[in-house]
Amino acid sequence: MARFEREAQLLAATSVIPGQPFPADPLADITPVVTVTVNGKAARVLSATGYPGSTDAYQVNFVVPPDAAIGSVSLVVTSAWIPGPAVTMNVK
Repeated sequence: MARFEREAQLLAATSVIPGQPFPADPLADITPVVTVTVNGKAARVLSATGYPGSTDAYQVNFVVPPDAAIGSVSLVVTSAWIPGPAVTMNVK
């Protein structure tokens, strides 16, 4: 499992008033659907939530595909069918 945290305005939480911080309990789920690709391969998203206490940071927990390369990989998070910029992460 991997965790990706990023500040963005691309994602939105349904249960939080815009500009208000995300709660810690319960966590605010992200809508619309969030997808993750690792080197172009779909990763299984376990959860996508607003980061508690922030107004514009999000946490996406996902499972790296078992056939992903070891070492440096390209990671893309997509929300509302709009891909974010590719970032690099290290897979062990």
